[in-house]
Amino acid sequence: MARKLRSEIMIDPATGQHESGWAGPIPYQGYNVDFIAQYLYENPGSGMTKIRTALAKSRGMDRLPPGWHTDYFYSNRPGTRWAGRLWRRVDDSQPRRGWVLTLRGYGRVKNP
Repeated sequence: MARKLRSEIMIDPATGQHESGWAGPIPYQGYNVDFIAQYLYENPGSGMTKIRTALAKSRGMDRLPPGWHTDYFYSNRPGTRWAGRLWRRVDDSQPRRGWVLTLRGYGRVKNP
């Protein structure tokens, strides 16, 4: 679960940071996951870099910082909460094929 700081800025559950050197505060708890689900709904099969770049732009960044929010796409680590559950690879044998929503992931889409 995300925690609130005294200044009421949300902490990103993926990174544990409330702000980064590149972006301001997270709009609300779960914003990044909701954004990724909405993006995959509108652009099924998109690759991780394309999704992360769109997320960075939505957070006010000019470009994607190296390694920023790759945790959302790790499915082989213990404790992974998103990849494989809310979205999955199009084809596991070809990892660069992109990502699609799972049935559970469609529940995070706000504007179908």
